[in-house]
Amino acid sequence: MKILMIDKGMPYDFDTPYNEPLGGSESSFLFLSQGLEELGHSIVLLNTSETNVPQQRNNRILHNVNTLKSILDQSDVVILNRCLPEEPFAANKRIFYYSHDAYDQDHILYWMVNKKVLGQVEKILCVSEWQRDTFNKYYDVPLDKMVVIGNLIPIDMFQGYTERKENKLIFASIPYKGLEMIPDLFSDICKKAKRYDLELDVYSSMELYGDDKGDEKYIKTFSELQNMNNVNLYKPTNLRELIHAFKTSSVMIHPHLYHESFGINFVLAQGAGCIPITVNSGAVHEVIDNHQSGLITKGKTILNKHTYEDFIDLTLAFMESSKNQIKLMRQNAYFNALKWNYVSVAKKVLNLFTNI
Repeated sequence: MKILMIDKGMPYDFDTPYNEPLGGSESSFLFLSQGLEELGHSIVLLNTSETNVPQQRNNRILHNVNTLKSILDQSDVVILNRCLPEEPFAANKRIFYYSHDAYDQDHILYWMVNKKVLGQVEKILCVSEWQRDTFNKYYDVPLDKMVVIGNLIPIDMFQGYTERKENKLIFASIPYKGLEMIPDLFSDICKKAKRYDLELDVYSSMELYGDDKGDEKYIKTFSELQNMNNVNLYKPTNLRELIHAFKTSSVMIHPHLYHESFGINFVLAQGAGCIPITVNSGAVHEVIDNHQSGLITKGKTILNKHTYEDFIDLTLAFMESSKNQIKLMRQNAYFNALKWNYVSVAKKVLNLFTNI
């Protein structure tokens, strides 16, 4: 099968996720192309990279979107990412839209309410049931128009032994997903545990999304973290270094203030054996097996006092568990992450193409 994939998100090439920070949407789309190619199909991936020289790897070609017209007629199936279905595609093409965004984000707001545009799409590939259900609730998209496939990760990157620091916590997310809660939360965890040997690594910045001024509203928070003992601040990093950071950390704390439509870093953390602890909002129950591969508060917002305290208690309960309990949860976390290995998810997509 000849599959055309079009991505109008951030620019990248085949090696970008391993060398530079890249958004979860673009990374997942790239790994989908790799999975489909490894399963025996020809892939042309067009994105916003400015190179005029196509990059080829085995049976995958990556080029820029300016070559769309010359390639379109050669494809059997078209998969879109952050590329509106109203673009001028050939009428006889099967079009699928792979959505990674929550229902209230700009990439979604316009076209899902336009029945004519929506009608051009055979299926919307969703990352979670929560995302699918909110598209149905807020935009009246028929449930049978959507299929949940999840996000994709390269599970082989978790292989190999890395020394873990059992006293290290990590926060790795975009600032608006709860960064402002981190100084108080980490301080209160240390106080309640009566442990001042705990460390925290923070990977967070809006720069990843080209928003150079986006961090300005978090200057106070960054300053607080910079002046705290045992806290290390980092910019978003590439996939290899991020996975290494998770493999060396004990717990991922994520008191997100914005609903997660999937939460790719939850899966990366679990694959690395780092236990995610978060609040009960969005799709977290689909990604984390509560009390088996991670811990989820009963409450839905960290701004609630009881949820805040529950978050701290869950963190301490895990860190104070027996070595056998901790080992078992880390093993469960790894096996839970296997569900989203890129080849496994690519097989779901292929089954979708052949069964419709």
